Amino acid sequence: MNKALFPPIPEETVTAARAIFGKSNFYLSVGDRTSELFSNLEICDLPNELKSSKLTLPMLYLLTIFQFMETLPDRRVADAIRERLDWKYGLHLPIYFPEVDYSALCSFRRWLLTNRTGMQNLQAVMQRFSELSFREGQVARQDGAEQIVKQICRISRTSEVWEAMSKALGALVTKYPEWLRFISLPHWYARYSSYRNHWEEIYEKPDWEQFVVGIGSDGSYLLDAVTKADKPSMTDLPEIIALKQVWRTQYEVVEGKLLWRKDSCVDCSIHRQI
Repeated sequence: MNKALFPPIPEETVTAARAIFGKSNFYLSVGDRTSELFSNLEICDLPNELKSSKLTLPMLYLLTIFQFMETLPDRRVADAIRERLDWKYGLHLPIYFPEVDYSALCSFRRWLLTNRTGMQNLQAVMQRFSELSFREGQVARQDGAEQIVKQICRISRTSEVWEAMSKALGALVTKYPEWLRFISLPHWYARYSSYRNHWEEIYEKPDWEQFVVGIGSDGSYLLDAVTKADKPSMTDLPEIIALKQVWRTQYEVVEGKLLWRKDSCVDCSIHRQI
């Protein structure tokens, strides 16, 4: 393998991570065996849309697997890169690595879905997780690479619509509390205050699609109420503008029924709009 694919793990990261986790930690094991994971793979140059991401293609392959294993939306992955020492070790990053724009993860998936070699490389790395006896690697091999990419896309899209609705409600409760109290639906408090830290539970539910369509109905109802209020100061709130943009991208109305757009990762422009 071209050793330039991964720089040496910075000494400060090695010292701190091993002091905290020891050598048995999964992510530390990955960091120690990147040469085996990526041996003899043809890794192309970083696509233009990813060159400002501060990440390399091999790092993005690993991040995709990490993200799938932990059921994390894109924003949480960016947080993990910034906050978690075990991830820094696995990715060969220094302790004080610059913050990553989470939209790069979405851009990488869109690239994967249109690049056959890229998808084959992801599949190969997943296969090697198992061959190298990584226990967690078995999780990453249960589905094919393309299925995993689409699953991550679904997770992140759900997170985005939930976040957009939650932020819109937060802005309105601060500036127009009496109006919001008058138009609020009974289930809003429970739905938009208790799911933030339970993404894995959401995706394991058999009624997941019903949940995400429910968010869509809530957002449409709220946007309609904002329009009827006819207050430019309300309509022009950044959170309301963002909610409109997200809903245009993630939902569609067919024969009068609101539907969640399926398999739209390649054309999804959610991160470019907000």
